[in-house]
Amino acid sequence: MIKCPICGEELEIDAKYCSGCGNPVQKIGSRQHPTTLECTCKNCGGTMNYEPDQSVLLCPFCGAKQIVIEDEDITIARIRSEAYKEVELKKIEQKAKEKKRKNPGFQGSKKIKALLSVFLLFMTAICAILGLGATAAGDTLYGVIASIQAVLFFLSWLLMMQLIRRPAIRFTWPMTAALILIIPFMIALMTIGTGPYRNVAPDSPYEWPVGSIADVIPQPDGEYGTIYYESEETLNMDVSMGSISDFRNYVNECKEAGYTVDVSSGNNSFAAYNEEGYHLDLYYYESENYMSLTADAPIKMGKLYWPTSEIAKTLPLPESDYGLISWENSSGFDIYVGNTTEEDFDAYCKACMEAGYSEDYYKGKGYLNAHDENDNSLSIYYEGNKTMRIHLYAAD
Repeated sequence: MIKCPICGEELEIDAKYCSGCGNPVQKIGSRQHPTTLECTCKNCGGTMNYEPDQSVLLCPFCGAKQIVIEDEDITIARIRSEAYKEVELKKIEQKAKEKKRKNPGFQGSKKIKALLSVFLLFMTAICAILGLGATAAGDTLYGVIASIQAVLFFLSWLLMMQLIRRPAIRFTWPMTAALILIIPFMIALMTIGTGPYRNVAPDSPYEWPVGSIADVIPQPDGEYGTIYYESEETLNMDVSMGSISDFRNYVNECKEAGYTVDVSSGNNSFAAYNEEGYHLDLYYYESENYMSLTADAPIKMGKLYWPTSEIAKTLPLPESDYGLISWENSSGFDIYVGNTTEEDFDAYCKACMEAGYSEDYYKGKGYLNAHDENDNSLSIYYEGNKTMRIHLYAAD
């Protein structure tokens, strides 16, 4: 027995009409046609479409209602079909899991795989370079962490590309480990500071360089020192110094040696040029009683030919045609301009702002940072010793 979905009256299995509301009963499916989905309206003869699980049919032609009863064969077939679909879906899921277990390589799109491959190889190269550089500089911890990261990134790439087949190891595992190591890597980096030598007083005797840029600066009195870089162009070193008064005495010696051009000094710092253009930069670490010394030779300038790129045309020409192009391309340049006083520098900054570089600008003593309406970026610095430096970068 079933109930009429319209009036609720109980119907016999073989009923042709509902005894309660009189609506005809339409049986869907039979042993001969178990998949019948179209029915004929008993009122007007029109064709009605049947949707699975529909209990009442409404004729689109005459509006008559017919009660729908599924044949027993159809009900059994439907149950079997749903069970079959469920079993097949489970088989497909199982096959996918098995394939993923046997093939732990990357399963995404080719584009994402290519990008991830480039990332892993790039990180491998960067970490390897940092590891070798740090080890060569004596930063063992810094070098070991970077080297381990390089190995992990490369292993991850090999697993992803299936050049190494290890079903039990997914390529994301070593990659994740390498990324996690960024934390101790940064801790080691902060511990080191700006280099292995910063904030650590030298404790070994040294010999003052001869025949290099050191010839143009006074020799400090400190007994201990560490030379990090030495050439005809640059000297970078730390030297022990007993007290702040010893540092100030050395600063006076440097002034007597001619370092009196564009002087910048503080309680424990000093920077200046001499007449030949040599630059000296000193800093005294009072807590450790040592001085950091950096000396640079003059920039070798000559006749300056202003770049002809489209981006270069957005700037006015400097008054001086004496300088050096550090680099330049269609997207920008880096240029030193000599024979430029601080007044010339200020005038050039003003001209650049009038030329359109006045968006989001920051201007102060010796510098200007600004954009134009096309978001091209300009930075101008007064380096000292009548030298101006111009950085220009296109928006893209």
